[in-house]
Amino acid sequence: MNPQIQTIATGIAAGFATAALAAALSNGAALFFVLAPLPVMLASLGWGVSAGTVAAMVAVGAVTLAVSPNSGMLVALTIVLPATLAAQIANLARPAEEVGGPSGKLVWFPLADIVLWTAIMLGIGFILAGVLIGFGPEFSAGLAAAMKEAMTLSGQEAKISPEQIESIARMMAAVLPALMPGTWVIIMMANFYLALSILARAGMAKRPRDDWPTALRLPRAGLYLFGAALAAAFLPGGPGQAAAALAGALGAAFIMAGFATLHARTRGADWRAPALGLAYVATVFFSPVLFLFLVAGLFDTRRQAVLSDARGPDKPNS
Repeated sequence: MNPQIQTIATGIAAGFATAALAAALSNGAALFFVLAPLPVMLASLGWGVSAGTVAAMVAVGAVTLAVSPNSGMLVALTIVLPATLAAQIANLARPAEEVGGPSGKLVWFPLADIVLWTAIMLGIGFILAGVLIGFGPEFSAGLAAAMKEAMTLSGQEAKISPEQIESIARMMAAVLPALMPGTWVIIMMANFYLALSILARAGMAKRPRDDWPTALRLPRAGLYLFGAALAAAFLPGGPGQAAAALAGALGAAFIMAGFATLHARTRGADWRAPALGLAYVATVFFSPVLFLFLVAGLFDTRRQAVLSDARGPDKPNS
């Protein structure tokens, strides 16, 4: 098959796969939904810019036609565009000599910068998604009404007062702007790691393997941006909610960096497995532990780039 046709066909197949996985949430298949970024990433990382672009266009177009234009826009903002961006910049490389490195080597876009830009893109995506769905005081009232209806249907209405329902709804509405982008940063990077692993096993990975425990950090610029977003999150109304979305996305990235620090520091230790297991279990049952990993990530900012031998005609674009 002609390589160009194969690239386009791969992009089309990946786009339809992402659209199908994104639509799985409406059928209650949350596990499939969180894998929605994977096909687009596989196409971009394995077959290049053209396949990734085709996959992104097909995915958004399919959801738009099959569901609604608003759904297509939401999928584009929160799944397709961040996934495509992460995969495309991951394939960027330049001669190491240009940055003071050894000759005959390529230096690849640092994992720290990939995480930062993915978090920023998701933060912006969820801000725009919030504008699209009308996130605000009306959302809180609608959420309270939905909770009350659900409790009525389940026979639980008598156990909680309407005032308590409204209070819970307001709290959820206040937390969601930060929680949703933060959750999706973790999901997106998990898909990124999975895509790289699949392509490496298939011998199709263009990017050399990163040492994630030491490379999964954020650059210092992320620290300043997180501080500014966190401060602005205390503003009232829409500006505060928008800043909270960006702070939530960056905060999740720093938490991942904190976990990576733990993985790196426990290497070779006999007690590594129980220590890591205890850390992950603790975060599930006692969420304030996440703050410790956030602090660890904030105090360990760096940019570590991976090197590979320079290639011939198939050398990635810089």
